[in-house]
Amino acid sequence: MKLRNVWMLLVALCFAWGVHAQKAPKTPQKAPKTPEQRAKLITERMKEKLALSDEQYQKIYAINLEAEKELGKLREERRAMREAEPEAMREKMKANLEARKSVQEKREEAIRAELNDEQLKKYEQWQKEKKEKLRERVEQRKKLRKQRGKGKPIDTEEEIELEEDIEMED
Repeated sequence: MKLRNVWMLLVALCFAWGVHAQKAPKTPQKAPKTPEQRAKLITERMKEKLALSDEQYQKIYAINLEAEKELGKLREERRAMREAEPEAMREKMKANLEARKSVQEKREEAIRAELNDEQLKKYEQWQKEKKEKLRERVEQRKKLRKQRGKGKPIDTEEEIELEEDIEMED
């Protein structure tokens, strides 16, 4: 009788362990935005922050749209590279990063040409603030990754939002 109870207890513990080991469902990620959506979002923020005229808005939207289309292609290339050999991937990732930087610099130069002096000062201040916020988010992401453990999948809403924010800043 006692032996039977011990066996039943062991079986129950095994089932409980299996139920506990199952992963919690992941929170759904937001659908990626199209280049048009991203360009509009960026330009709307700029209009709000810098008080752009309608003419400036149209020109800057065109600049942002062109840049976002190029950056979208580069993002897709970067995602595809993750499946390549590590050494080959490293070189391609470096080239991809340089291409993204080049697109961003072209965008910056074109936007600066469209702004007046007052808007340019506001724009530069806004860019400094954005860089600082990005730095803070990257540090926060590092802390969360350290807590979670390297190589483990992202599973909290906070981490997903951080990843999306940082991806948006790319």
